[in-house]
This record gives sequence, C-alpha cells and structure tokens, in this order.
Amino acid sequence: MRANVTPVLEAGVVTGYMSVRTAAGRDEVAQAEQLHAQMRQQIAAGQAGHRLERGEVRQVGPGAALARILKPGVGTRLTLAAVLVTTALALAAGPLTGLGGLGASTPVALALVLGSGLASWMRREAPASLRNAITVARRMSAGDLTQTMRSTQTDEAGHLARAMSQLNVNLQAVVGDMRG
Repeated sequence: MRANVTPVLEAGVVTGYMSVRTAAGRDEVAQAEQLHAQMRQQIAAGQAGHRLERGEVRQVGPGAALARILKPGVGTRLTLAAVLVTTALALAAGPLTGLGGLGASTPVALALVLGSGLASWMRREAPASLRNAITVARRMSAGDLTQTMRSTQTDEAGHLARAMSQLNVNLQAVVGDMRG
C-alpha cells in the first residue's frame, strides 16, 4: 500500500489529517522492501544513511550533500546562468570597449555587478509562480477548495495557473455533486 497523509484545513486552520491509501505496484513494493532492509542494516551498524524529510526519503552524509549540490533548484540554476552569461559577455566585449586606462578588469567587474543584480532578481521572481502553485496545490490537497490562481501571463507559468484554477473548479463540482 502507498499511504499519503495531508492535513485537512477549514478556514485556514488544521482540523485533522486525511490518509489516502492506494495499491502499490510490485516494483514499488520490492524497492521499498530493499530500502527498509538497507535502513535496518544502517541502524544496526550505528550509521544513518537515510531519513524521512517532508514525506520523502533522503540520503544523508557527504555523498548525499554533494549530490544535492550537483542538482540545484530552479532559482539556483537561473542565478548561475545569469552570472555566467554576463561574465562571458564582459570577457568577450572587454577588449572591444577601448576603456584603455580603466583596465581590462573594469568591464568584467561591471558585468559581475549587473549579472549579480539580474541573478538576484531572477532567483526571487522566476520561481515565485512555482512556489505559488505548490502552495495552492497543497491547500487543495488539504481540502481547501477556496484557492485560486489568477494570472495574466501567457507563458508556462500562466498555463500552470489556469490549469490549477480549472482543477480547483472541477474538484469543487465533484465534491458538490457528492454532497448532493
């Protein structure tokens, strides 16, 4: 069985918890049994190789930390891209600027300052739509169907917001039909 537990909200207050169980596939059962056996061995040896965090199994230790660093989130990837692109442009354009007495490092420094500003803005703004969608999805899964996502954006974030709003309307209709 696969168990999913979520808080039930009424007027923004947790009033209980809902557990939904579904049948797991044979491959999922085999993977879970293998992971549990490995965790029991680690505990018996006094080692902690895994932990549960926000409902997900996470590896712990130096290797796991390195793996997380090598798989950065959206905000970190956008930040790195902005800094790398502006630095590359500055390095390429430096000799062409004719700044002479100011030195070749001036365009690079200026690009890094501008790139850092751009990166900071991108890190804050770009993932905001995803964070909002995650919040709305979690509230909906807790039974709060008053959530809406309005968006005038025509990009993927706008499409996601409209899909989440449609899902909410559909769930309201299903729940309304069930209640009679």
